[in-house]
Amino acid sequence: MSMHAAAPEPRFQLIQASRDGLPALIMVNTSLHPDVDAEAFPWLVSLSIPILNMNQARLCDDQESQRLNAFEDALLAGMEDSAYRYVGHITWNGIRDVLFYVAKPEQAVEYLNTQMQLSDSPNTKVHIATKHDPEWKVYRKYSLARN
Repeated sequence: MSMHAAAPEPRFQLIQASRDGLPALIMVNTSLHPDVDAEAFPWLVSLSIPILNMNQARLCDDQESQRLNAFEDALLAGMEDSAYRYVGHITWNGIRDVLFYVAKPEQAVEYLNTQMQLSDSPNTKVHIATKHDPEWKVYRKYSLARN
């Protein structure tokens, strides 16, 4: 059981950007408070999910976006809201990167691996990475709105 407070109600902002000459769509949760949560959640976890049906810009259509959203929801479904802070996701160059901060990365990775095996797409090759980011530099880079 987690001793952390529940995450604030998410508010999302869509950012259209370009990276290496390709379009990128960034959906960022602007309701997070890095100055409050960074100490409790110093580890960034990123899930890189391949886009199965992409267009010429290496982005996904609405149907593929819905599939990716459902897969993302299934992976995070059993995690307690108080156990992580959801940053959002970035869709770019054939990949959807899902980003969130946790206190204990080993537990998060173990949980995510279990959820992937239980999902409707257990053969999807998802890459999981963790990074110690105690100052939430990654979040601050994408968060344009301030509370």
